[in-house]
Amino acid sequence: MPSFNPFRRAPSSSRASEPGGTRAGGGGRLDINELPVWTWILILLPVVLIGGALWAMTRSASEPDLLSPTATPTPAQAPAVVTAAPQAPTATFTPMVIVATPPPPPLSAGVQAEVFGTGADQLRVRSGPGTTYATLQIVGDGTRVQVLEGPSPADGFQWWRVQLSDGTIGWVVGDFLRTVQ
Repeated sequence: MPSFNPFRRAPSSSRASEPGGTRAGGGGRLDINELPVWTWILILLPVVLIGGALWAMTRSASEPDLLSPTATPTPAQAPAVVTAAPQAPTATFTPMVIVATPPPPPLSAGVQAEVFGTGADQLRVRSGPGTTYATLQIVGDGTRVQVLEGPSPADGFQWWRVQLSDGTIGWVVGDFLRTVQ
């Protein structure tokens, strides 16, 4: 069965003289006057349907439905008295008071401090002020200590002598201590 192509150009002997035309009808432009009527129907039918649907939607949105006239009812009572509309509440400004907490006092002998900022490494409590002294204990963040004396500089750090809650006394790097109030 031969295939039907509505855009196929029928061969015409007059086409050979047109630029780009051939006697077999293989090149050149498509002449829309040669399209069959049913092709025009297939092209125009969706345009008409979509246009009609859009027109109906805009008409129903902008024009009220027509109703048959009815008698206007008469009120049985006098109309109610309209009082003044209630006023919207007015905004009142409430000042926000910000109280700055003072920074904790600096480390010194006799203050309570806690270990902070060590992460997973934790803090070594050593037998003397320096990295060459033996480790007595390792404590984590949040451990509270009593500062006994310091600072004592050694190995590029400021060392503080502290006492732990279990009674252990040793030296720690001051970079990982902060006072508590």
